[in-house]
Amino acid sequence: HPFWGGIDYLTLSFLRLFPLNQVSGFGAFIGKLAKKRFKQANLDTSANLQLLIPHITNEQKSLTSDVMWQNIARTLSEMAVLDKLNIEKNVQENDLNVLKGLDKNKPVVFLFPHLGNWEILAMSVSNQGFKLNIMFEKIPNRFQRKLLITARKRIGYDLITPDYQGTRKLFKVLAAGESVGLAMDEFSNNKIVAPVFNGTVSDRSNIYYAITLARRFDAPIVLSLCKRLHKTSFQVNYDNPIYLSSPEYLGQSDEYFAEMINIRLKKWILENIDQWYMLHRARING
Repeated sequence: HPFWGGIDYLTLSFLRLFPLNQVSGFGAFIGKLAKKRFKQANLDTSANLQLLIPHITNEQKSLTSDVMWQNIARTLSEMAVLDKLNIEKNVQENDLNVLKGLDKNKPVVFLFPHLGNWEILAMSVSNQGFKLNIMFEKIPNRFQRKLLITARKRIGYDLITPDYQGTRKLFKVLAAGESVGLAMDEFSNNKIVAPVFNGTVSDRSNIYYAITLARRFDAPIVLSLCKRLHKTSFQVNYDNPIYLSSPEYLGQSDEYFAEMINIRLKKWILENIDQWYMLHRARING
């Protein structure tokens, strides 16, 4: 609705007047309210916690849920001023040697989970000299979509929609030696497609799509993670690149690589579950 779209514009424009720490704090406050407002999402979150970490107490689950809601709202609020973030001051970039060892004139497929503030990963990769294109989920609300696209372009990377035109663009940029980024965890029809905690990953997931792209363009796959250490303090980590055509993996199937990535994704999520964007029912069984 145009009225609520106008509210979104005013809110994001207003937040740009303030420094990152205050904007992030505002997000944490909104997160507490959102937990009460979005009841179904809160029920799904509670169900996920019960299935994934059943050994902790109800009080611990509630506290974990509180942190998760605040992290999501912080991340969305921080979008307003993320272009002003000082990476050297606010972000510990570990394993940069992984990126420095890659040819920036050849394509790389980056995979990331929705943990911490995942947008910072794109900033980190771009700062290392990669021409980055991110495939993003098209948001139905046209006002929110325009705001997020504008905010992401300020950060310095290009966006690709998950449709026919987006696929053509994706192939074009990879053929030109540019890099792409996709989320490892994703949802469809209000349920999480990946990760799968007990079973196999769907061959229609982003994980399989990344493997297909890596094979077609002979590109390494790099798994990356962003964690929120404290308020506006973050840590970025990169895994060693996976070269599908290397002698180490000679003859291995797509299923083998999908399971390898899924295992890594599960580990990261379970270790940082209070920072996972898990507002949909997790896929416990494949």
